[in-house]
Amino acid sequence: MRISWHGLSQPANHEVGHEIRLPAPRPRVRLRRVTVVPLQKQILRGVRLSPEAWLVVCSAAIAFSLKLWLDLTTFGSNDVYYWTVYSKYIYTKGSFTIYRDIDIYNHPPLISAWLWLMERINGPSHDRYFPQLVRAPVILADLGSTMLVWILAQTRFDRPRAVMVSCIFALSPILIMVSGFHGNTDPVFMFLILLALYGMIVKDSWLWAAITLGLAMNIKLVPIIMIPAFFFWIRPWRTRIRFLGTTLLMLVLGYGYHFAMMPHDMLRNVFLYSSLKHIWGIGRFWDDYDAIGKAVLFTTITGFSWFKGWQAAHASASDRGRHLLDAFSCTFLSFLVFTPGFGVQYLSWCVAPLAFVGPWASLGYSLLGGLFLFRVYTFWSRGFPWYYANSLALGQWVGVDRTLDRLLWEFLGIVLVGVAWRIGAEYLDSRAAAGRVA
Repeated sequence: MRISWHGLSQPANHEVGHEIRLPAPRPRVRLRRVTVVPLQKQILRGVRLSPEAWLVVCSAAIAFSLKLWLDLTTFGSNDVYYWTVYSKYIYTKGSFTIYRDIDIYNHPPLISAWLWLMERINGPSHDRYFPQLVRAPVILADLGSTMLVWILAQTRFDRPRAVMVSCIFALSPILIMVSGFHGNTDPVFMFLILLALYGMIVKDSWLWAAITLGLAMNIKLVPIIMIPAFFFWIRPWRTRIRFLGTTLLMLVLGYGYHFAMMPHDMLRNVFLYSSLKHIWGIGRFWDDYDAIGKAVLFTTITGFSWFKGWQAAHASASDRGRHLLDAFSCTFLSFLVFTPGFGVQYLSWCVAPLAFVGPWASLGYSLLGGLFLFRVYTFWSRGFPWYYANSLALGQWVGVDRTLDRLLWEFLGIVLVGVAWRIGAEYLDSRAAAGRVA
C-alpha cells in the first residue's frame, strides 16, 4: 500500500498493493478580530485626530482671547454691580435673609455660596478684581461648550457642516460680549445643558443627564424648561421616572433648605421671577400678553418636546439623538419668541440651539444679534470702548436699536417656523414611506 500526499509517496507498513489518496490539509486561516467601536469613542477619536478639530480649537482660542481682553479692561454691566452688592451682603449677613431684604435677588443658593467664595478670595474691603472673578467661570464654560457643540454636531451633521457650526458658535459675537463683558451666569448653565445632552446622546446615560441638568438648575432656574425634551425622549417609562426623580432631587437638594427657611421670599424672587416687560417680542405690541405668556410658553415647549420624543421612539438608534437636539433647539427658540420678559443676556441662550439648526441660521443669528448687542452696550457705556454699561442711568435702547431688536425677534420667529415646517415635512415623508412599504 502506498499513501500519496500531493505527489509525495511513502510505503505503508501494514499493507501492500493499494494506494490511498488523502485530501490535502486546508491552509490555516487566521481570522481577524473585528472590534465594534462605540459611538462616543468614534466621535472622541475624530476630535483628537482630525485636522478639522484644530479649526475649532483655533476658533475657541481666538474667542477666548477676545473675552479675556474684555474681561481685563472693563467693569461690565449693571449685573456686575449687583453681584458686588449681593456678595457683600452674603459675606456679612448670610444667604437666607437676602431673599427677604433684596427682592431682586433671584439666584439659587449654590450661587450664593459661589458669591461668598468670590468675596472671600477678593477680600471684602475692595472690589479691584471682583468683575474678573465673576466672569472667569463664564469664559471657561464657553470653552467647554465649544468642544461639546463640536462633538454633538458630528451626530447631527456631516463633518464640514459640523466644523462650520462649531466655529460659528465659538466666534459668536453674542457670546464674546455676554461672557467677556456683561457678567452673568447664563453661559454656565448652557454649558451644563450641553453636557447633559452629551451624556444622553453620546454616553447613553440618563443618570449623567439628570445630574448635570439638575446642576444647571442650581445655576439658574431657566434649564427647567429642558425637562420635557429629555422626559419625552427617554424610553421606557421606568427610566423616564428615574430621570425625572433624580433631576427633581437635585433641585430639592439645592433649593430645599433655603426654601424651607424663607418660603415666601424665595417663591417671589426665584420661582415667580419675571424679567423686564414690554421691551421684546409680542409684549411690545400687546400690553396684556404677560398674563398668558407663560401658558403659551409651556404649551409650545411641551408640544414640541412631546412630538420630537414620539418621533425618536420610531426612529433608528443612530438617528434618535438628532430628535433630542431638535427638541433642544425648539425649546429655546420658543422661549425667545414667546417670552413675556427679556434681558439682553438672554440672547446667549440661543447660540448653541441654533448651531444644531444649521450654519446659515446660526451665522445670521450671531451677526444680527451681535450687531444689536454691540449697539446696546455702546449706548449704555456712552460710547466705545466700553467700561461700565449703566442701563439704570440710560434706560432702554432707542431709535435704530428698537428696529434691530424687532428684526432679531422676527428672525428667530422665522427660524422657528422653518424648523417646525421641516419637522412636519419629515413626519409626512415617513408616513408616506411607511404607506409604500405596506
